[in-house]
Amino acid sequence: MTVTLSTSSHPRAFADNCYVYAVLSRRARGVSIGLNLNPDKICNFSCAYCQVERREPQIAAAIQPEVLRRELRDMLEKISAGFFDEVVRERGLDASMGRVTEVGIAGDAEPTSSPAFCELMIITREEIEASGLDLPLVLYTNASLLQREKVQRGIAELDRLHGVVYAKLDAGTESYFQRVAQTKVPFARILENLALRARSATGRTQIQSLFSCISGDPPPPEEIQAYGARLASIVDGGGRLESIQLMTVARPPAEAKMTPLTREQLESIAAEVRRQVPGVPVEVF
Repeated sequence: MTVTLSTSSHPRAFADNCYVYAVLSRRARGVSIGLNLNPDKICNFSCAYCQVERREPQIAAAIQPEVLRRELRDMLEKISAGFFDEVVRERGLDASMGRVTEVGIAGDAEPTSSPAFCELMIITREEIEASGLDLPLVLYTNASLLQREKVQRGIAELDRLHGVVYAKLDAGTESYFQRVAQTKVPFARILENLALRARSATGRTQIQSLFSCISGDPPPPEEIQAYGARLASIVDGGGRLESIQLMTVARPPAEAKMTPLTREQLESIAAEVRRQVPGVPVEVF
């Protein structure tokens, strides 16, 4: 079996699978198993930094739940057999990178928009439990649909495994949000949904934020101040955030004007966030 694992490329492909794939993730510090719930690549955001290749042929929109179950079960069996340890050794990589650190609900668009989201979350939880593996289940979301009852029922399956919701927040103001996300979803809804999730009695929530230069210009200081204030407001309102992860563009984005920040620029953003939200760990990737 030919498997491509690289920190510089994250294709959502594995053997002949339709939905379940694996990537070598610096952020996850090992192998992340992904479930692509949006193979049709239809998203309610059109982020300027998106790294999904939307010009490639799309596959059928309707996910076949039992196919996903079969693919996930097979992947979990490979993990139990030490498959990725062997792959990493063959590539001469550090042995620690062969450790599978998570099963991530993600994909080529917003995963909670899948009509079968709740059913697929049940299947995923069942298969992880049946495998006997101690693998965290995580959801990567733009937070635009967290208010929906069906989405909340699906996330309850993740909470049963003490999983984590990684929610995206890439701006502090409506204008900057729309400049980056390019969506009809209002910024206020994102903020309301983040606060709603963070106040969950049983749920775990982390914030993931991507900042970059736009046409050569980094985010202005007032934008970062507003961003920090949004996070502080969530915490001050009774929300619990486990951490805040800051990152920049790492692979070719949808729009060439989006270019990486330097490490120093990211650290400067982190310093402002730590000042405004002192009780929450801030990581830079």
